[in-house]
Amino acid sequence: MATFNLQGKFFAVTGAASGIGRAVACKLYESGASLSLCDVETKGLAEVKDFLQQKWPSHRGIILTEVVDVADSKKVEGWIESAVKSVGPLDGAANLAGIATNKSFPNGITDVTDEDWGRMIGVNLTGLFYCLRAQLRDGRMKNGSSIVNAGSAMSKLGNPADGGYAASKHGVLGLTKSLAKELGGREIRVNCICP
Repeated sequence: MATFNLQGKFFAVTGAASGIGRAVACKLYESGASLSLCDVETKGLAEVKDFLQQKWPSHRGIILTEVVDVADSKKVEGWIESAVKSVGPLDGAANLAGIATNKSFPNGITDVTDEDWGRMIGVNLTGLFYCLRAQLRDGRMKNGSSIVNAGSAMSKLGNPADGGYAASKHGVLGLTKSLAKELGGREIRVNCICP
């Protein structure tokens, strides 16, 4: 049973093919919202769209999907521009795409390659910046909207041999706090979850 009435509202969700992104997409759609979902996982994105349509067959909301690597500014810009042209300005965004490394760095930071570091920062922090910039430019986000960004417990902590992830998530929290102050005059709320 839906706990919010979001009929007529439109949200962008990154990382929507799995995990928290998928759960948020489900809750938004259940509550009546239209969605523009993105992820790098083509199959997972198709599966979540099918699931939403089967679970709530009477819902008249729109579900747009697009395969997007948030670390690619042109793809992000194209995704948001297309979504807003199709449906209208956003009422909110859940920027939940992110990666963690599955590599082991027994010697800590000295084992981290330029590629490892670049990808972690590129997706988790720079990718978030690309999404926010695309969502907020040219009237694409309504005044009074809400943005939620995915941090982590590591947004406030450090962890041996995991400096890249911690640095990227500290950056998410800092960017979120700065934007909350920047956008307050437009009554756009910007928050960071830190699971």
